[in-house]
Parts: sequence; C-alpha cells; structure tokens
Amino acid sequence: MRRGKIKSICLTNRSGIIIDENRQTIGFSRLNDLDLELNETVFFEIEMKENGLEAVNIKKMQILAIAKNYSAAEILLLH
Repeated sequence: MRRGKIKSICLTNRSGIIIDENRQTIGFSRLNDLDLELNETVFFEIEMKENGLEAVNIKKMQILAIAKNYSAAEILLLH
C-alpha cells in the first residue's frame, strides 16, 4: 500500500487528489463511507483506469495508544 495526504476534495462528486510520499499526484473518485479531511494521511492502492492512475481502497491512518503512559515511540500505527 502507498501512503499519502489528501490535498483536495470535491464534495459534489466525492472525488479528490492525494499526494503520495514521492510527490506524485493521484486522483480518486466515488469515495463511499470515508469522511476525509484535507491534509489527512491515508493508505491506498493504485489502479490503471480509463483516465490514468487512480487511488482505490483508501483507508484512514489510525493512531491507537494502548495505555496513556506510553511514550510517542510506543504508539502503534495501524492501517
């Protein structure tokens, strides 16, 4: 899976743009149940569609702290 940040969202047609870690611009469309925000980090896969590469299977990055006494280094990142 790739990692990137949401750079734009069009609420009308539920599409937008992700910038990945390599600074590549990748569009997405038909976003269903995700409630994404600008600059939010996401994980995704890419597929070749009729109009070029498109991000699919977009998942939000979730940060979970197992106990409140854990340090930042001990926080688990799940995707």
